[in-house]
Amino acid sequence: MKSSQILSAVLLLFTINTSMAQSNMLKDNPPLEDPIDSISYALGLSIAQNLQQLGVDSIDMVQLTQGIQDALTGSPDMDPQTANEIVGKYLQQKQMQQALVAQKNAHEYMSHHKYAEGVKVTKSGLHYQVIKQGEGAIPKDGDKVRTHYTGKLTNGTIFDSSVQRGTPAEFELDRVIPGWTEALKMMPVGSKWILTIPPDLAYGSRNMGNIPPYSVLIFEIELLDIVQP
Repeated sequence: MKSSQILSAVLLLFTINTSMAQSNMLKDNPPLEDPIDSISYALGLSIAQNLQQLGVDSIDMVQLTQGIQDALTGSPDMDPQTANEIVGKYLQQKQMQQALVAQKNAHEYMSHHKYAEGVKVTKSGLHYQVIKQGEGAIPKDGDKVRTHYTGKLTNGTIFDSSVQRGTPAEFELDRVIPGWTEALKMMPVGSKWILTIPPDLAYGSRNMGNIPPYSVLIFEIELLDIVQP
């Protein structure tokens, strides 16, 4: 087995409680005296970080060490197909658990948010708050609009912002998430609203990089203009 394949197998096959592992290693770590020491430690950190990103949260350090050793010496107690099946089943279960938690959190957030000051709720479940009500035309199906916006997660993390880029965004109404389409078809040009969009009107179960599955999205959006063809 090539070194890259071994590393990939290790990354997939095992789980780690990083906080416990890091605290234990920091207590007893020998000094990094040569390049082999450094690369070995760096690989350990890389493995832990990758496993954490996979959402794994428990580990038997003895079995982890034994698995790495057996893979490197070519004498594993488990064939690759069985290992892949175990890993696949574990990751699928973790994803299901994470999805259930995310859906529950989104539901609870939206349930509480609807009572916030100034919040209006549409039949679809979209929440919006009017910061400024414009007096211009209201976009309709097929229109292209120009907007400024800032998008955040419920923890305040900004994941996208035309305001920060300094350049308004232009797009057709049918080429954005449903929550945006619905809101923009109610907004006169010149309006600035805050949209709180539930997952089913945003990206749902999709992982959009810095937007996790089943995320509630919060946008401050200003409708600048309807772009003439």
